Amino acid sequence: VLAIRKKRTKSYTPRPQLAPFLDYLFANHHVMIWSSGMPANVESIMSRMLSPERQQKLVAIWSRDKLRLPAHLFAEKVQVYKQLSWIWDDPALQLNAPLGGWSQRDTVLIDDSIDKAAAEPYNLIEVDEYTGIPAQNDNMTLLHVIAYLEHIRWYENVSAEMRSAPFVVPKP
Repeated sequence: VLAIRKKRTKSYTPRPQLAPFLDYLFANHHVMIWSSGMPANVESIMSRMLSPERQQKLVAIWSRDKLRLPAHLFAEKVQVYKQLSWIWDDPALQLNAPLGGWSQRDTVLIDDSIDKAAAEPYNLIEVDEYTGIPAQNDNMTLLHVIAYLEHIRWYENVSAEMRSAPFVVPKP
């Protein structure tokens, strides 16, 4: 969602509007990175994408090793799922949670695959896949996500609001 990594390299191309998106997130929300990428790749990109101060502010960085894949499928291209209940039930993450802990009422997953959020579809902000092609240079999706997050952040139950008013990128 945030960037595309060039295959077999350590370089990445950030998604358009990434800087203001990250500024907004870190100023207004608890932020966790959860990627289906390999741990070394995710760590490498995050260490270059986020300042040390922002890395310190992260709730956590999870990668492919947290997707509960069987060992024989870990390196395979298979459909993966990000069950938010794994976050809500993780004792280490709950230590840094606000009073009452993380839950369905206050957690949002931003991903480009509805399938990955099958267990909690009303906690998903589904965005378009970023591929880094020139046609996406003017992509404003992350700015629309900021506006949507600003809307739902005031609700006691973000999942209920997301169910009744799902995220939609406005037509140009």
